[in-house]
Amino acid sequence: MTTYCIASAKGGSGKTILCASIGAFLADIGKKTLLVDLDHATHGMSLLYLNQVNRHRSSAGGKARGMFDGDSFSYDRDVVHLPTKTDLVPATFAFKADYAGSDAAIFLSVLEQVIGAARTKEYDYVFLDAQAGGDVYSRIAMKTDIADEVVIVSEYDPLSSAGVDRLRVNLGQDLGYARTWLLMNKMLPDYIGRYRDFLKVTRYLSPIPWNADVVRAYTHRSLPLDLERGNEFTLDLMQTLKQLLDDEVVAEMEAWTEGREARIREPYERKYATTLEEIAKHADERRRRAGWNSSINFMMFTGGALGVVLGAAYAGRDTLGLSEVTNYSILILLVAVVASFFVLPMLRRHVGMDEMDEARIVKTIHQLEEDLERIDVRRKAPVETLIRSADDD
Repeated sequence: MTTYCIASAKGGSGKTILCASIGAFLADIGKKTLLVDLDHATHGMSLLYLNQVNRHRSSAGGKARGMFDGDSFSYDRDVVHLPTKTDLVPATFAFKADYAGSDAAIFLSVLEQVIGAARTKEYDYVFLDAQAGGDVYSRIAMKTDIADEVVIVSEYDPLSSAGVDRLRVNLGQDLGYARTWLLMNKMLPDYIGRYRDFLKVTRYLSPIPWNADVVRAYTHRSLPLDLERGNEFTLDLMQTLKQLLDDEVVAEMEAWTEGREARIREPYERKYATTLEEIAKHADERRRRAGWNSSINFMMFTGGALGVVLGAAYAGRDTLGLSEVTNYSILILLVAVVASFFVLPMLRRHVGMDEMDEARIVKTIHQLEEDLERIDVRRKAPVETLIRSADDD
C-alpha cells in the first residue's frame, strides 16, 4: 500500500477535485483506493460528496465519526463508499458551526488508525487530502512516517510559487526532494506541451490543463473525468499518474485506454459509413433522374415526330390518297402534342432534373466527399488524438 499526501501552499489550487479524480480513475482500473479528508477548515472532500456523507451518517444512526469528530476510528462505522468506487473517510459528519476540531495528538492517533485499517483492508492506495497551507494537521499529514510521498498542487503564478517555497522551508526534511512532487494544476493547455518534458526532469509531475471541461466541472462541483470515452483532462491525469505510480499501474492504464479504443473510434466509423451511404444515395439519385431525363426527352421527341407525321398526313390526305386518315388521327395528333409539350415537361420537372438540380446534387456529392476524407483521417488517427480533439467534432 502506498500513501500519498495531496497538499497545497494556498487555497483554490484545485487540490481536492484533483485528489478525487485520481481516486476515481484508479478505482476504475481496479485499484482499491481510500480518500481521507484532512481539511479541518473547509471539509472540501466531504462537501464534494455531501449527499453520500449524509446518507452514511443516517444509516449509521448518527454514530459515524469523521477525522475531527472524535478520538477513535472504526472502518465499518466511518468509511463512506462512493459511487466512483472509491471509499472516503470524511473530515466530519457533524458540520457544526462551532466546530473546534481535534488537538494534534488525537488527530495523529485517528490518522494512524485510518492508515492501519487501510493496510489491513488491503487498499492499494490512500490519498490524504490535506488542508491548504502549513497548519498543524497538514504538517502531520506530510510527515515521513505518515505519507510515503507528498504531491504539492500549485497554480502557475508567482504567488503560488512563493507559497510552495515557503512550505518547503517550513517543513524541511519532510518535503525532501526524493519524496516530494510538484504538480502544476489549472495550466493553460498551450503551456502544457511546451513545459511537460522539462518538468519531468525537475521532479515536477506532468501538469493538468485548465480548459472548458474542467471549468464546467468545477462550477458544478463534479469531477472533470470522463471514464467512458476519455477527455483531455483524463489523458493529462493519466500522464501525471504514469510518473507518480509504478510500472504495473502504467501497464493497466494502457490497457484501460486500449479497452476504450473501439468505443472511441466507433462514432468515426459510423460517421464514415453514413457518409458513404449519403454519397451513394445522391449519386444514385443523379443517375436515376438523368435516366428519367433521357426517357422523357425520347418520348417528347417521339411524340412530337408522331404529331408532325400525323398532321402532315391529315393535311395532304387527298393529295397523297390517304383517305383513311380520319378524325381519330386528329385526336391522336392532339394527344401527342399535349403529351410532348405539356404533360411530359411537367413530368420531367418532378422526376427528372434541370441544370440547377444537377449542379446542386454534384455540389452535395463534392461536399460529402470532402467530409469523407476528413473523417477518414480522424478514424485512422491515434486514439489519444481522437480524445483530445473530441470537442472539435
